[in-house]
Amino acid sequence: MARDEYLITVRTEGYQEGEGVPQDAVIGGTYWHPTDREWVQHPASSLDALIAELEENNQAKLVQRLDLERPYEHELIFSSKYWLPLARSLIAI
Repeated sequence: MARDEYLITVRTEGYQEGEGVPQDAVIGGTYWHPTDREWVQHPASSLDALIAELEENNQAKLVQRLDLERPYEHELIFSSKYWLPLARSLIAI
């Protein structure tokens, strides 16, 4: 990994009906937004759709996927030079 890349951890969980998310969303990724100083929920229709959207929108690459105990629970680690707006506030590795 290049010195000017960032690691971003996204934790996913499954949604239940009536949780105030889009109708087709069954999974959501959560990550810390350092500029806004809050956790951000990112709903998606599937794990593959969530990964593809995060990779495309942030020029990121999935480097690790850990499947957790419950359905729809995963820990995803992305590497990116341009994770916006996160990259400006994270520590370079």
